[in-house]
Amino acid sequence: MLWEEIDIVVNVAALTLYERYDVSLNINTLGAKHVLEFAKHAQKSRCFPSYVAGVKEGIILEKPFHFGEALNKDLYLDIEGELRLVEDRKKELREQNSTIEAEKIAMKELGIQRARMYGWPNTYVFTKAMGEMLLGHLRGDMPLVIMRPTIITSIYKDSLPVFVEKVLRVQPNVKKLFLLVRAGDAKLATERMQNEVFAKELFDVLKEKHGKDFDSFISKTVYSVAGDIIYENLGIEDCNLREMLWEEIDIVVNVAATTNFYERYDVSLNINTLGAKHVLEFAKQCTKVKMLLHVSTAYVAGVKEGIILEKPFHFGEALNKDLYLDIEGELRLVEDRKKELREQNSTIEAEKIAMKELGIQRARMYGWPNTYVFTKAMGEMLLGHLRGDMPLVIMRPTIITSVYKDSLPGWIEGARTIDSIILGYAKGDISCILGDPEVVSDLIPGDMVVNAMISAITAHSNQHSEFIYQVSSSLRNLVKYSTIEKCVYQYFVKNPQTRSDGKEIKANKFHFIRTMPIFHRYMLLHYRLPLEGLRLMNLFLFGLFTQQFNTYWKKYKFVIHLADIYAPYTFFKGSFDDANLERLRKAMMNNVEMKLFDFDPKHIEWDDYLINIHIPGVIKYLLK
Repeated sequence: MLWEEIDIVVNVAALTLYERYDVSLNINTLGAKHVLEFAKHAQKSRCFPSYVAGVKEGIILEKPFHFGEALNKDLYLDIEGELRLVEDRKKELREQNSTIEAEKIAMKELGIQRARMYGWPNTYVFTKAMGEMLLGHLRGDMPLVIMRPTIITSIYKDSLPVFVEKVLRVQPNVKKLFLLVRAGDAKLATERMQNEVFAKELFDVLKEKHGKDFDSFISKTVYSVAGDIIYENLGIEDCNLREMLWEEIDIVVNVAATTNFYERYDVSLNINTLGAKHVLEFAKQCTKVKMLLHVSTAYVAGVKEGIILEKPFHFGEALNKDLYLDIEGELRLVEDRKKELREQNSTIEAEKIAMKELGIQRARMYGWPNTYVFTKAMGEMLLGHLRGDMPLVIMRPTIITSVYKDSLPGWIEGARTIDSIILGYAKGDISCILGDPEVVSDLIPGDMVVNAMISAITAHSNQHSEFIYQVSSSLRNLVKYSTIEKCVYQYFVKNPQTRSDGKEIKANKFHFIRTMPIFHRYMLLHYRLPLEGLRLMNLFLFGLFTQQFNTYWKKYKFVIHLADIYAPYTFFKGSFDDANLERLRKAMMNNVEMKLFDFDPKHIEWDDYLINIHIPGVIKYLLK
């Protein structure tokens, strides 16, 4: 039924954290492939609309990856080899009887290692890049649009409510929306859809529009499907349901991903790499499919300077040009490592740690900074390599922030990047930040990313090619970290926060620390040494200061954690080329309806947006 009815496939699924390499590969890389394969089965599919450029300086162009292309030009990125590597590593861990926690850690470290080895800064953008490669390689004649938003401030599911709300509000004649929900059965999938999508304040405008008929409208238009992109056929076990989907679906959209920068390598591979593949394979079964849209990340490009082009990865291309990225080898590595851990009777925690370490190790070996971007890059590679004639669009956003205008300004779900800094500042936990205040923070509001996705679907349905769009602001309307710091300070001076004991938290300006050696020296002198003194005093006084020590130690570890995660981006000197997106904007200018889908960053006045929309939204929706 889905293959017969679906005409537009949009993939925004992704894990955007420093995720396990296996999970990131499955969602961001293989997930893109699976969405494409599904879209190919949709008989009416017109278009498949998908962030992955890495860390570069200058203008980053809107160009697709060649299959196997790594940002480290000395390496070839073999996506199949990366998948094998993960499986081999997991096998090793199991043979070592590693704990689940140890496997998780090993998978995260492997993702980071592989990402950085190939030239990407983290597992997320690496696996998203591989997802784009798979889409470009496998799409065949499937019309494809790849959206590349900038830094995502929310978990991958954040894009889904905004996308669904926009489609239902401005495209009331849409026949059906099928939402793949990770759930054990249809009942649980429906409950999750109701609780995690339609129960949100974001849908209040739509509820007011339809009044008492809202529930009826939703039940006739939106259908939840229990499944998971880490499995073939998206984990849809009901063969009759699969056949129906393959007959009705015409547009496949993949937004699934794990965005954890330090995710377990096995988890990150499963979600970000294999997940892209599974989506592509499913899309190919859709008899009416018009396109597959896969949401990746602009940071699959790795850590670079200058202009970063909108180009696809070559299959097996690593950012480290001395290496070839064998995705199958990465999968085998993960399984072998997990087998080793199990044979060693490792604890779950030990396996988790080992998997995280493996992800980081493999990502950095291949040139990516973390497991997330590494596995996302492999997902792109699989999509480009396996798409065939599937129309494929890969969207690469940069840092996605709260809704700018439509329909609930400030709405956001899930803290990422600058939001973690805002929340830490609001709680009085952060006084210094590692980074250059003159570096550009490539922000893009979530509703602009969604508008670009919908525009790409409109423009690219039934075009049997691969398109990559980097959705960013760094070229056309840049905002620096110094501007963000100024706005955060101004907001909290006027809107001071209070601690749990009722005491007011004083607003102070950030202290930027511009190099890692200075940062570590600063943290040692101002925090680590005083904490060691407090720890010794606590021992002599039989635990009298245990609570105080734990509180300050937690704050210290939090700052170190933020520095480790975001240093590649707070020193990022690249700019993302968005020439493709600009051409799309110009093409849509004469379309009256497309005025509802603004995605021009020039329209943003950053001080006003940050002080009056984004920061209040972060405080309202994210501060616990």
